[in-house]
Amino acid sequence: MNGYNATAPTFAGVDSTTLNAVVGEGKTVLKAIYLGTCVIDGEAGFTADTGFKPAGLKCGAVGKAGVIGSDGKITAAAGSGAQAYADKVFGQFEPDVMRIDTSIAASNYGIPCGDLTSAPLLCGGRGLKDDTIDVTYRYLIGGLDARAPLDGGSGVDPTVLQLQALISDGVQYSKTASKNVDNATAPDPKNTQQGHPEPLATFPYSATPF
Repeated sequence: MNGYNATAPTFAGVDSTTLNAVVGEGKTVLKAIYLGTCVIDGEAGFTADTGFKPAGLKCGAVGKAGVIGSDGKITAAAGSGAQAYADKVFGQFEPDVMRIDTSIAASNYGIPCGDLTSAPLLCGGRGLKDDTIDVTYRYLIGGLDARAPLDGGSGVDPTVLQLQALISDGVQYSKTASKNVDNATAPDPKNTQQGHPEPLATFPYSATPF
């Protein structure tokens, strides 16, 4: 963590050993996200073509048996897919800096810089109400699959509901659904720790303390 925090956006400022450790740790976590999604795909009865595609990439193998071989190790197909996924996503999101496309009159965090192969990926500014976590995980886990829209609604397919549960961090900006932006799930009215007061219309914009 100290090495990551000391690394400049150009990946300068730390020695190569520390930098390689930061990159290695990041890609290890990304591989776990990819492999977990591919296991769920297969266990839910999906194929690599019909299942959810992490970061828009088809799973190299699906289901527990396809991802984990009889020897208890990750299969070659799953491992190759995980590496391609980690390389793609790391290049799209790191370094972790805010990118804003000033040529767009109004944008939010979910606006891609180009198509889903672009690096960096997201160029929209981040509004206070933008659910950046749900947007990010929808891409990482579902590859922006239309079956799990960021509209705060709920479907009827149990597999899609599971995907929505994985995408959402369960934190909503407002208890009123219409005031939220890009939430995978609707606010829980029973969650007293959820919700944020409306920001002020004038500087300093911060909401009144509560």
